[in-house]
Amino acid sequence: MNVRFRESLRVHGKSLRKPSSRLARTLAGNVRRLRHQRGISQEKLADLAGLRRTYVGSVERGERNVTLSSLEVLASALGVGVTDLLAPVETDVTGSSRNADRFVSAVARSGLTIYDPIEVGHTDLWIPTRELEALLDQGLRVVSLARLPLRTRSKVVKERVCRSLGYPVPSSFKRTRPRFPGQAMDTYVQKSDNLQIWNDDIASARRYAIIRLSDDDVITRVKVVTGDTLTRFDTTGTLTQKYQARCVPGARTAERVARHDHAPVAHHRRRVL
Repeated sequence: MNVRFRESLRVHGKSLRKPSSRLARTLAGNVRRLRHQRGISQEKLADLAGLRRTYVGSVERGERNVTLSSLEVLASALGVGVTDLLAPVETDVTGSSRNADRFVSAVARSGLTIYDPIEVGHTDLWIPTRELEALLDQGLRVVSLARLPLRTRSKVVKERVCRSLGYPVPSSFKRTRPRFPGQAMDTYVQKSDNLQIWNDDIASARRYAIIRLSDDDVITRVKVVTGDTLTRFDTTGTLTQKYQARCVPGARTAERVARHDHAPVAHHRRRVL
């Protein structure tokens, strides 16, 4: 039987029982969210799953009584498991993940890139911090970065961030501060509990997405905090900053960093080439 018409199956001559409205909304939100994250249209998803576009549209509106066979092909087309489509999205704020979807759609329709400025508080395009956290946590959680070189790892994360927020993935990423100027956001991937901000001051208006990794390099959580929150924890002015040292040669061929050499390292002195 063609999978396009399996949704019309009957059990013992009776129509299939409809799921609860809550489960239908969960499925609708997950399909829509995952489709946005992958940057594909309803038509493309329908083509990948072997379903009609109108069918996919009705699923995303929570109007369709979806069969197991249709769940399987939708999950396969989205690259997830069936349980991922039915699991409620965990969030610290009631309704924040649902509200966040409208920002993703608005950003995607705008045609803006991650480098285009957006007015803070713009009702359609500026993603509030809690919704931003919900989108990034949904889009990056369980992504594996295992065995990836550092540069590739950074690129994979940035590509995922773009798709999660509705932005097109640029052909190459510019070196900007912050990394995502449009949403005034920087990303930091780390396993440790302490945040290390390299070669930069904490900006009170900037958002910092802290991407936590497990021991096997799988993303387990994304937390977004603002700069003014970080400064309250940075009581010494150095706890959240780490600066790389570099050698700036002077006129002499040898330089000292202290008036007297420390005995244990004195024999390691060498001339600057």
